[in-house]
This record gives sequence, C-alpha cells and structure tokens, in this order.
Amino acid sequence: MCRNLITILRETFLNCYIPFDAAVDFHRWIAMAALIFSVLHTAGHLVNVYIFSVTPLSVLSCLFSSVFMNDGSQLPQKYYWWFFQTIPGMTGVLLLIILAVMYVFATHHFRRVSFQAFWITHHLYVLLYVLVIIHGSYALIQQPRFHIFFIIPALIYGADKLLSLSRKKVEISVVKAELLPSAHCTLYLDGPFGEGHQEWHKFEVSVLVGGGIGVTPFASILKDLVFKSSINSKLMCKKIYFIWVTRTQRQFEWLADIIREVEETDRNELVSVHIYITQLAEKFDLRTTMLYICERHFQKVLNKSLFTGLRSITHFGRPPFIPFFDSLQEVHPEVHKIGVFSCGPPGMTKSVEKACQQLNKKDQAYFAHHYENF
Repeated sequence: MCRNLITILRETFLNCYIPFDAAVDFHRWIAMAALIFSVLHTAGHLVNVYIFSVTPLSVLSCLFSSVFMNDGSQLPQKYYWWFFQTIPGMTGVLLLIILAVMYVFATHHFRRVSFQAFWITHHLYVLLYVLVIIHGSYALIQQPRFHIFFIIPALIYGADKLLSLSRKKVEISVVKAELLPSAHCTLYLDGPFGEGHQEWHKFEVSVLVGGGIGVTPFASILKDLVFKSSINSKLMCKKIYFIWVTRTQRQFEWLADIIREVEETDRNELVSVHIYITQLAEKFDLRTTMLYICERHFQKVLNKSLFTGLRSITHFGRPPFIPFFDSLQEVHPEVHKIGVFSCGPPGMTKSVEKACQQLNKKDQAYFAHHYENF
C-alpha cells in the first residue's frame, strides 16, 4: 500500500512482470490470510492454556523457567490468569479485538454505509503492530523474531507516508468552486498517484468504463483530452470510448459538465460517450419502451439527450460488454490490441474482465484489461 513507491515502480520495466495495479487486491488477500492464521494461532493457544492448566508445576517450571519455580507454590489453574494476567495473553486478546474491528469495518457493506468509519478503524494498524511487538517481547516460549521481518517493510512504508504527509504543507489556491444541487463536500487532496488508467494513451483504441465513484480517474482523463485538444496536441490514441454507468445522472452532475466540455472541443470526434442509467428496468417493459422512444426522438430532433442534455447516447439498464467489445473488433479491424480500463464496483469490473477473457479466445484484437475497484 505504498502508493508513492508503486507510482514510481509502475513507470519501470518491472510493471511488465509485476501487477502493480492489483496492489489493493493483493493487500486484501494478505489481510485475509493474516486473519485465518490469527484464528488458527488463537485456537492453538486455547488448547495450550487448557493443557497448562492441568500440567504439574514441576513440568511448567521446566517449560517456563523464567515464570515458574518448582518451590511448592500454588499453580494458577484459571484460564483468566493466562489470558488477562500475562503480557502475551492480554496483548493477544487486544490483538483479536482490533483485528475483528478492522475486518468488520473493512467489509463492503460497512465501507458503503460509512467510509469514514472504515478509514478511521483501518488506522488501528499502528496499534496492531505495536501490540504484536509487545506480544512476543515477553519471550514466554522463544526469543522474539518478528522485528526481523517487520523493520525493513516498516521503514519503506514509513518513508512513503512521510512523503505523503509532506505534501500537506503545499498551499493550493481555489480557482473556482460550484455547489451542485445534490452535492455534499469535507475536501481533502492527496497525490498525485499513478495507476493503471494512466496508460490509456498508449493504445490506438481505448475503452474507459466508470461506475459510481469510479468515474473519478476518467474525469481527469477527459479533462486532459480537453486540454490537449485546445492546443492541437498529437495523440497516439485514435479513438476513445467512455462508458459511464450510473444509477441516475444526478449522482454525478459534475461529470456531465466535463462531458459537455469534451463534446464542445472534440472537433475530430475522438471521444464516443455512452451513458447507462441502471436505475431503470433492464427488461423492455412499457415504461422503459416509452423512455426509449422519447429519448431516441429527442436525440434525433435536437441532437441531445432528453435526460442528460448531452449529445452522448443514453441507454437504460446495464451495459452489454460482450456485444459492445465485439462490435469494436468490427469497427477497428486494423487494431490488434485494445486497452480497456475499468474502475468502480467489483461486480462491474468482473463483468468487464469476463467479457475481455471471452473475446480474447477469438483470433482477433486482444483486449488488455486494467481495473481498480471502489
């Protein structure tokens, strides 16, 4: 999760061999493995505590010479002594509580309910590592060795965080601010960070798929296109397809303004925008059919959408990625590699990945998929 370091490494040859774009997914897998092994570790100690509680003092004094002496004193037989009156036991209980809190608030449900709660509880990792070091410092069973594996990654991560914190001292003046009808903003900027979507310009044909808050990186790309068009900059990319998936266009009114700006400056028809409103029924019921008729008539007469006010085509329901990607192979038969960049909910990015994998089985254009989940 060293975002500054990953940004640097992504620009090197290592990006061809190491999937830096999957850093967050790798982080989740490692966290899941840590949780599983922590539970197994705890289960093992539960068995140990039971065995210790029924073991004679003469044996315990041999196993734990620094704790017990075979002097005829009374042996602590209670579980609570091992769990709450020893440093390994007490820190172990606290570690389990912290792990449980971090795991619960990191689930998809709680991140959607309150991202701030997830963000705050996730920073308990500092206390987690402190307790892990203390947990083994008592050397009840063996000499602690955790620091051997911890110190180098901790130094790298600490340096990365210090670099991010140093940017907070940079003062940025506000050029323009506009409060949209459905907007709620507590504004914080951090970066710049690179990610897989920054390679969109390296393909002759690129497909950008944004869903929910995942449209944010593509807003930057579209703004970049507006700027390059204004200065007649030459691009390797000859055609860009932007697919915006949203429950309702009112969720991201600011993006509609950016698309409108692109439409006004894109004289070479470089960008083709398709908007999919998923709040409406996917099946062709009477309501959806009437909306289709009204939308297509409005588009034909005034050359803009009835719902968004844009020239971009508005669809209802979820995008059919397989037919859409398949049509690109027919429209661009000379292109051998198409870049696909998706960002949004896991369900959407999985659908895009599935479509790319299915079409890559054909002996036609190859779809290189880069994704990020929110």
